[in-house]
Parts: sequence; C-alpha cells; structure tokens
Amino acid sequence: MRCRRSAIEMLESRRLLAAAPDLVQFAKDLGAADVKFYCAAWFEGCTTQTSIFDDGAKDLPFTEVTGGDRLINQDGIDAMINDVPAWDFPGQPRHEGFLELDAISQMSGVPIPMSETPSFDPLSPQTLLIGSPLHLPIDAYDPDGNELTVTVTVDNPSLVQATVLSGNRSLRIDMEGFGDMVFELFDQRAPVPASRVAGLAESGFYDGLTFHRVADGFVLQGGDPLGNGRGGSDLPDFDDQFHPDLQHNRTGILSFAKSADDTNNSQFFITEGTTRHLDFNHSIFGQMVEGEHVRESISGMDTNGLPENRPDVPIVMNKVEVFNDTENAVVFLKALGDTSVSTSVTIRVTDTDGNFSEQTVPIAIEPDFVNAQPYLDAFEVPAELWANQSLQIQLPGVDVEGDPILYVAEFIAGDIAADVQVDSETGLMTITPEQDGVGRIRIGAGAFLPQGVDENGEPRDTQFFELDVIEPPFHRLAMPNDVNGDGVLTSADAFAIINTLSRSGGEIELGSAVADGLNPELRVNVVPDSRISVLDALVVINALERDGIGNNGESESSEADTGALESAASSTGLLRPVDSASLHAAVFASTDWIRDDDEELLRYPAVARLG
Repeated sequence: MRCRRSAIEMLESRRLLAAAPDLVQFAKDLGAADVKFYCAAWFEGCTTQTSIFDDGAKDLPFTEVTGGDRLINQDGIDAMINDVPAWDFPGQPRHEGFLELDAISQMSGVPIPMSETPSFDPLSPQTLLIGSPLHLPIDAYDPDGNELTVTVTVDNPSLVQATVLSGNRSLRIDMEGFGDMVFELFDQRAPVPASRVAGLAESGFYDGLTFHRVADGFVLQGGDPLGNGRGGSDLPDFDDQFHPDLQHNRTGILSFAKSADDTNNSQFFITEGTTRHLDFNHSIFGQMVEGEHVRESISGMDTNGLPENRPDVPIVMNKVEVFNDTENAVVFLKALGDTSVSTSVTIRVTDTDGNFSEQTVPIAIEPDFVNAQPYLDAFEVPAELWANQSLQIQLPGVDVEGDPILYVAEFIAGDIAADVQVDSETGLMTITPEQDGVGRIRIGAGAFLPQGVDENGEPRDTQFFELDVIEPPFHRLAMPNDVNGDGVLTSADAFAIINTLSRSGGEIELGSAVADGLNPELRVNVVPDSRISVLDALVVINALERDGIGNNGESESSEADTGALESAASSTGLLRPVDSASLHAAVFASTDWIRDDDEELLRYPAVARLG
C-alpha cells in the first residue's frame, strides 16, 4: 500500500512540474476573492500592470475610473482614487502603483493556480441566420504557452456546416495605452484586401497612425496617414473583393473603408455590432479573435461628434504586425437548411500534450430578413483588343438571396468611340469599338437589384475597366493589302507573305517565337486573325486581279513584279479566287525558289503548277 501511494505521489509531482501558472484563472480568482482593481484603460501604466496577466487581463476585477474625456469619473470619485493603478485587497490598506504577480497573490491571499490545461473564453448561445454565415472567434489560452489546436463537431451535421479556418495569417495591432487587438485575416476568401493590409503592416506603414474615426456602436476606422479620412498609401487603389460567406453580421469584423466604389487603399474599420447595410459594399478581410476589451475601451473615448467622430485625444497604433497565431482560431458556421431549427456545436481546444477543454454552444437557426445588394464577382478583361473586332464578357453577378439581377453596361469615355451592349437578364456584355479605331476606351458595368426590392444600403455594385484597342499584329488598318508599306499594291506584297511562310516552313501562330522574330514592318497578317497563313497571300493575290495587277489606284507596279505573277498564273487562273489548300501545297511542297538579288524576294516560277 505504501508503494502504491508513492507511485501516485510521484505522478502528481510530475504533473505539478509540468504545470504552469494559469493567469486567466488567477485573474478570475481575484475577483471571486473580492479584490478590486482600479485603473484607466487608456493609461500606459495600467496596461503595463494588466499585461503581466497575459490573456487574463480581461478577466481582472477591473473598475474604469475615468470617462471618455480621460478625467476621473463618478466611480473614481466614489472610490476616492488619487492614482492608478490602484488595488484594494480585503483587510489590507489600498495599494497604489504597479505590483508583481507574487505580491498580488500575497496581499490578496489568493494563490496563483498551476495548470497544464488550455482554456478559452466562454461562448454564449449563437443565432445563425440562414444565408448569413457566422465567424465565431475562439480566444484561447494555454498556461504552458504551447501551440493549440481547435476542433468543432456538430450535433446535427445536416443542419450546420462547421469548420475551423486554416491557412490564414494574423494581424496584431498594439494600441498606445490600450493594449493589443488580434485579428485572423481571411487570406483564403479575401486574398486581395488581406494581402494589402499585411503588406502595408510589414512595411511599417501603419505604425504611428491613428484611428481617426471612433463612432461608438458603429465602427472604429483608421489607417489614414493624413488622419482625416482623406488619405492613403502610395499604392494604387484596388477593386472591391467580396465573398458570399463574408458579411458584416457581428462585432470585430475587419473591413476596408473607401470613398467610392473600388477605391480601397489603406483605410480599414472594425465593426461594433451588426452593420448589414455594408454587406457587399465594403470588402471584409478579417475577424477579431482577441482584444475585445481594448476595442470597447477605445469606442468609449470622447470625439467631436458627427460627422467626423474624431477622437479628442489621438488613438494611436504603436505597431501593426503580421504573425502566425498558434493560440486563437475562428470557427465558421453556416446554416444548411431553410427552416428555423436548433442544434449545438461542441468546440474543443487541445494542446500539444493532449490536454483539452471544450464547450457546447447552442445554435438557433433563424431566417435572415436582410436583403443584401448583388455584386459583380471578379472577371477577366484582356489588356488589348484588336481593332475591328468585338469582345464578349460574361458579367458574373452574385446575389446571395437568389434575387433577379439587372445588368447594365455603358461606354464611359475614350480616345475612340465604342458601342457597348449587355443582356440585362443574363449579363452577357458585347463591346464593339468604332471601325478602324485605335486607342483606349473606358467601360462601366454594374449589377443592380430591380427597383423596389432592396431596402438596405446601395442596391448596386459597379466596376470600371479600360481596354486598349490596337492595330492587329502584322496588320495595316489603312490599305491592309499593302504588306510592305510602300503605298502601292504590287506582286511584291504577295511574295512577301509567301516568302515569310516558306522560310518558316508552315503557318505562323501570333505570339510564337517565330512570329516574334518577323520583321514588324512587313504586315503579313492581312486577314487579322491569330495566324499568318496562305489565306493572307490569297487575299492579296485576288486583290491584285480585282484592281488590275499592280494597281491600287495610286501608282503602278513594275513590269517585272507584275509579270512574275502573271506568267505564273497564266495557265491556272491564279488571279481568280483560288483554293487555299492548293496554294498551301505550292508554297510548302516545292523547292523551286530563286533569290532576286535586287529586292531579296524569292520568285517561284512553279506557282503555275497550282492547277
């Protein structure tokens, strides 16, 4: 029996050695022991005191003793506070100033608990709206500081999709005086805005900037170097990027601010409550997972009121950094049905030693009565369009409720005119530049809700883009048959194409290495398509017959030039519309080519065999 007790004692001793101070539980125990902590959330000295509790800072028995004006409030007056931080311990005189953990434990009589079990903030019952997924932050803590893994299971998987997001970076904002706010970025679902903020943070752009707008109950907005909501970085603006699963339906959502459609640059905001009228108007790219008490403290600071809501005292971001968060997580919840039902999810947090804690969260699934505006998803636009060709683009409209979408598109401005048509129901857009026109054009397209359907926000999303209309490669818009550019149509133009094809040994695809090596002054792509072929030569040859060989109405070709084709075609009728396959065979099958030393053209007498 003694040996058995010794074994148990040894195991307990090992467990205690592996355990670490549980500062979250210690903070809670102080409150249960009627300890009182008086401080000002904006004061650096208070943040220094609370930071020694790590994640337990938010669980301290904290009393705010200043108001939004940073002067002592009624609670501070009633408690007769003269300096902060201040501690009241039962049976002890008040202590003013910083205290270490051991001193707090000794003066309060509350031991610092030891633990190796992770924990996470209590989760309240959740209401999950059909069509409006939730991103549930998991603010977790491990006394050992080990990496944590979050998992989720659903009581009835047919009702709710539940996953833990992965593969995302995190953003930490160190607020001067207030402490840290931590966000998980949505790299997977909003890569463009997430990458913009991450890139600016890594460059140090945000360090020292402010939250210039503090609208309590609505948003905290920052990231403007001018500090007035009118500035941005030196980077170009970028278009909105939306995802149907990202909606402004809770506190702590990180989203881009902008002055007009598709003018995102560096400014962002943090939501305070639901702001559904912003859905698919502003680009969401993250969710707060830690620092809710910091956000709440900032939102209580005095401002100059509407319309600016500029804080009376600057709210400064000391440092903004990107990091890999191995402690916190975001659980994604999405209703799968279309009826009001209830279920539950169980969330477990596990450390690398297998220790875990879990919570079961009731989920009430209800209808969503907010009708969001439609939006245009990203679509590809070519950088260039050949003159005298049309371009069709399918506008990818999205409406999360499945409402009909009204598509619009129009020519905005340009160096040349363009006709823009769109099927208002399907979104198929056709762009046709003016005949022979070359230059840049600007096009606008939009997705609208039919009039009277939308009741929240602006019922539209628009996108604008520019398109360069260019002369086709190796093609001349004016006098396309004038291959060599000498201003007259002669047999030399036909031979230029035939010689080019003969040297290459086959048709030439535009954009290929062979095409890149051609003389750009020879416009051998007479028929503006994707390849140089015998069809181009045929067009010139038949134009020679229509016009009278060598005559384009301005000047005559030489007898030697015209005679070469005349004699070659005399027995075959080449100068009438001919079969392209026959010409192809004649060009590539014969070796009877003769160099003309004067003009460096290859004359081919055997063209007569075309028949």
